[in-house]
Amino acid sequence: MFRTLLIAGALVASGSLLFVQDSTLFAQAFDEARRALRGEPIPVAQNLTYDRGIWRAPFHASANGILAYQAGGAPATGQPSWFNASGQALGTVGEKDLFFDVQLSPDGRRVAAAVGDTSDIWIYDLARNVRSRFTFDPANETEPVWSPDGSRIVFASDRVATTRASAPGGPAIGPGRFALFVKPAGGGRTEERLLDSALNQEPNDWSSDGRFLAYVQGDPTRKTREDVWILPMAGERQPFPYLETESSEGEARFSPDGRFVSYTSDESGRREVYVAPFPEPRDKWQVSSAGGRLPMWRRDGSELFYLAPDRTMMAVPILVPGAFDAEAPRRLFQSLYIPVGDINISQSYDVTADGMRFLAAAADPGSPQSPLTVITR
Repeated sequence: MFRTLLIAGALVASGSLLFVQDSTLFAQAFDEARRALRGEPIPVAQNLTYDRGIWRAPFHASANGILAYQAGGAPATGQPSWFNASGQALGTVGEKDLFFDVQLSPDGRRVAAAVGDTSDIWIYDLARNVRSRFTFDPANETEPVWSPDGSRIVFASDRVATTRASAPGGPAIGPGRFALFVKPAGGGRTEERLLDSALNQEPNDWSSDGRFLAYVQGDPTRKTREDVWILPMAGERQPFPYLETESSEGEARFSPDGRFVSYTSDESGRREVYVAPFPEPRDKWQVSSAGGRLPMWRRDGSELFYLAPDRTMMAVPILVPGAFDAEAPRRLFQSLYIPVGDINISQSYDVTADGMRFLAAAADPGSPQSPLTVITR
């Protein structure tokens, strides 16, 4: 009986850990009961299409031992594009490049985005149509999150040297672990690391009162995989777990009034959107009905948006302000520009405060793609 577990860009299948390093797919014997690697990694495939800015490569293994991967091509370029609530294209931001994340500033005048093969964060001034570089480290910087007053940006960077080697003397699973950093949105090179941890950390959202940062924390060797944690942004900054289960949780967003958190979990076997009270998730409500990713709140709390598996933008009307009583999801539009898989999903779209326009950052659907290779047992 095969068991498959997808964890932070690596995959456990058929008694082996599959991972990518320098565009090569490796397999190494893995004792899941002891959570320990054995022997040496063996190369399985080379020249995988590998997005370094998000530490992901397109490969998967089925429960019956079939392996599929994509090789021979570079990540497709794209351009952030505006859409209205009907899906009509309204314009673009910047020039074509590799875009991994986008987030609008609280006043809607700027966009922070992770750009490039080895990604840096850039800030786009929408009124002046100019961009400025925000991060300068040679490592990858991704997932920018604005403070509610627009004065600071938290982001993830894999500049922290990994201590999780695949075996003594063997290659590491990734280029480094992701940690949380913050710096003034106005620029400069002064950056502060927020937490000292041996686990990967990626920011999700900053509460509207400025008091809390929601972030995802996880590691392939941990039983709980990916969890949602909360970091108080004042005082002693002692983080605490908000969602810590054997399922994988993430993509957390605070409601505008701070009373709820929307998030996704694979507890049902696939990613669905849920909402739970904050700061104690005593109850929860499932919002999506057939899979969902990337929940986003309208600024007044009257709607919650998310992506269905077929790239349809869904809207969930909230009936009672300050409480959570929601209608059934309704379809807005389908977009080929917004991904919904594990690759480049973290912040691939954002929505304006009035919920009327959407900014999507993903590959152009017309970009050439290399074929998939399938290996059967």
